[in-house]
Amino acid sequence: MKINCLKSVTTSLLLLLSFTLLAQSGIYVGGHFRRDRTVTVPTLKASGFTYVILFNIKVESNGDLTTDGETICSNGVYVFGNTQPHYVEDVKALRQGMTSVRRVESCIGGWLSPSYDNIKALVNSQGTGITSILYENFKALKDTLPVIDAINNDDEATYDVSTATAFHVMLFDLGFKTTLAPYTNKSFWQSLATNVNSQRPGAVDRIDLQCYEGGANNNPKDWNINNIKMHAGMLHFNSTATITSTMTTWKNNSAVVGGFLWVYNDNDFNLKTYASAITSVFGGGEVANVDKMKPHVTVYSDKNFMGKAVNFEVGKYIKAAIEAQEFPDLSLNAIKLSPNFKIELYNTTDCTGESFTVTENLSDLKAIHATPVKSWVVRTMGDASFANKKVFLRNRKSGLYMTLASDSYDVGITLQQKTYVGTNNQKWLFAHLGDGSYRIKNMYSNKSVQVKDATDADNALFVQDIYSGLLNQKFMVRASESSGYHKLIPLNSQKYVGVENENVNSDLIQSSLISQETDWELIDESAAGIENTSESKILIYPNPVTNQLFIDNNLLNIKRIIIVDVNGREILMQDGNSNRVDVSTLSEGMYFVNVFFEGQNSPEILKLVKN
Repeated sequence: MKINCLKSVTTSLLLLLSFTLLAQSGIYVGGHFRRDRTVTVPTLKASGFTYVILFNIKVESNGDLTTDGETICSNGVYVFGNTQPHYVEDVKALRQGMTSVRRVESCIGGWLSPSYDNIKALVNSQGTGITSILYENFKALKDTLPVIDAINNDDEATYDVSTATAFHVMLFDLGFKTTLAPYTNKSFWQSLATNVNSQRPGAVDRIDLQCYEGGANNNPKDWNINNIKMHAGMLHFNSTATITSTMTTWKNNSAVVGGFLWVYNDNDFNLKTYASAITSVFGGGEVANVDKMKPHVTVYSDKNFMGKAVNFEVGKYIKAAIEAQEFPDLSLNAIKLSPNFKIELYNTTDCTGESFTVTENLSDLKAIHATPVKSWVVRTMGDASFANKKVFLRNRKSGLYMTLASDSYDVGITLQQKTYVGTNNQKWLFAHLGDGSYRIKNMYSNKSVQVKDATDADNALFVQDIYSGLLNQKFMVRASESSGYHKLIPLNSQKYVGVENENVNSDLIQSSLISQETDWELIDESAAGIENTSESKILIYPNPVTNQLFIDNNLLNIKRIIIVDVNGREILMQDGNSNRVDVSTLSEGMYFVNVFFEGQNSPEILKLVKN
């Protein structure tokens, strides 16, 4: 058993890869969520914000729920699909798979909104029973979108305690929590929170204090309401430095435990940067698999791998993050590690101070480390020596090179193996993310390699996409058993990048095989001789050529000849043991001749100029 018992002092500048924390940062989202859905949904999921407030629902005088002039629910029926067919799947997607979002709210109200006047009139005339139109429409909303956790109350004019209390008690009975979003009139909000929670304990579970526009002079220390968890908000066009500084002051001088921004309604700022400005103060917000943590490490509450078992993927886990995974506090007794991963253990709650590192399965932690473990970091054990290098990737089995299937900037383009031409669609930047974990970026498209559909199944394809920091876009590099070769391992599946077969233009696939098909040579772009690997072995002539090309092959049997252009496109292929190729149909320009010999895995490659 290999246990690193050397203790090392670790600074607070630990790399944060992916982790789960309690919700601490939020963002209001306007109609942009629907207008540019293919951008907003993945952007929000990867943003680092832990809750999203969808702005907004308007309650009409007849009880209909609308937004931007379109009807959401009417007469107890969800009808928004008639005009917004993707809305349900988009809202659900915020909480599915790889995401930082832990809570979704829908806001009612806002400046000049008549919603609470209409709610007051409807409650007074119909009540909030199961036959009331408010009950029927909000039940239709909850039944259709159970992913909406809470209704955000942004009443800015009506302030009627009695009807608002009845309304939020009804919402709780339907399954909605309540967030109050005051900017003035503290006595109203105090009474509302007291009344609702006295009837339905815990129904009002957060205060989102507006400290901007009408509430610009609000000081959070003056707004404690029944010790309910309070977040304070700012406008998004403040600088990130101002946001961090202001929220740090609030945290230090009041009961504020989180922050939010108004408003994401256009792609005019970087959500990740602004979420980071808040989470640097309060914590939380990194992307994690909320459906199921990847088992990079499994921890057990009892020795001998017994008791409660919980998976943790790469990332930093402070006390709150461990609690979020429902692992009993101070109960770590045994550890199982997937190959290529390690865990650093801390006796502090925030992963600071001295660490104790485990690199292999450990059945009884307390036998060698008696101090209770309160936090930990899961890391890869990849090779970091390729950090930020640009390389060509040659497969050991086929001798061919990882290449985009076509010269395109589009997402979804597959990766294939092709003959070497040395152009940017065959060149890859290994952007180091830490501990041997890389983003692999194509130098032609600037898109990143990912496992298609984030699956862990064998034979899954590899495609290019915009980088979002998900585990299927992060790769480890580990030395192969064959000298000079390496394995490329996606963090989501922990399998290998391999080739479908030995043929030119065949797809790259995910494989669990430890074989030549999953061995890659990482060749630095500056490596000499890569463009003419065969100069000492064969000769092509005449060069430049007009009609017939001849190959002096040193008596080796030729299996196949492939000629490709400078963009990697196959122009001509000839099978069989012939040393003559008719190139009269080729256009003028530069080409690469790939000569495959019997008994050799890699082709011999030479430049050719056609007159």
